[in-house]
Amino acid sequence: MPSRITSPDEAKPDFLITPNECQRRLAIGQTTYYEWVRRGWLHPISFSKRLHRLRASEVDALIDEMQKGGAK
Repeated sequence: MPSRITSPDEAKPDFLITPNECQRRLAIGQTTYYEWVRRGWLHPISFSKRLHRLRASEVDALIDEMQKGGAK
């Protein structure tokens, strides 16, 4: 049986980070964080009314995009 070929992105696990960690990585405040969520630039995952996490890969991709000068 042939093995399935995976891309490097599929092989890496996607870690979840807290909103505070997201704010720290992006060097933004809480108000800006909520504005970016409202605009659809960040997509938190809700586990309950008070528990939210973000994909680290999504935050890192946003950082890369901002460094290239292509902010949304």
